[in-house]
Amino acid sequence: MTLSTQDHQQAWSVDDLHNAGSLLRDHTRKIKASISSLGADEYDLMLPETHVLPLVIQPDETIEGIIYGHYLQETAKESVRGRGVLVATDKRVMLIDHKPLYLKNAEYPYEVVSTISFNRGAFAHTITLGTRVGNISIRSRNRHLATSFISALEKHIIKSEQLGTLRHYLDQEMHNMLK
Repeated sequence: MTLSTQDHQQAWSVDDLHNAGSLLRDHTRKIKASISSLGADEYDLMLPETHVLPLVIQPDETIEGIIYGHYLQETAKESVRGRGVLVATDKRVMLIDHKPLYLKNAEYPYEVVSTISFNRGAFAHTITLGTRVGNISIRSRNRHLATSFISALEKHIIKSEQLGTLRHYLDQEMHNMLK
């Protein structure tokens, strides 16, 4: 049984609780295999952000891009710096920063991501996401992860823009029909 975040009314059975450890181990293996195939190295797999991924990635989500590094998250109210990971799944983008007694998990649906920039450097690369709520920049040395992360974002942003255009067209048509 999977308990979704929208459905807090369901109760866990004894069998579900008994199998939870096994399900979490399987989910963890799947996530580590996925990020390894994207180009994460052994150091990335040992980071605390990797260890928390099974708790924030839903079992039905697929990781399509990931980038580890130092980030700067700027909003109208504050700027926050840290070391963390940006994760692009088939459903959302997440900024995760995990330290002892601290967990930051900021989620961004693809609809709020408006710009992407990628600056290549001699030793490190910077990816900046422009969103409606602010900007997130992350600097990393892993060029392979950076390029696969950008590809995943571009794919979903194009889909999001196409859906937005379709929604706008349908809204206009409904408005014209109601006149």
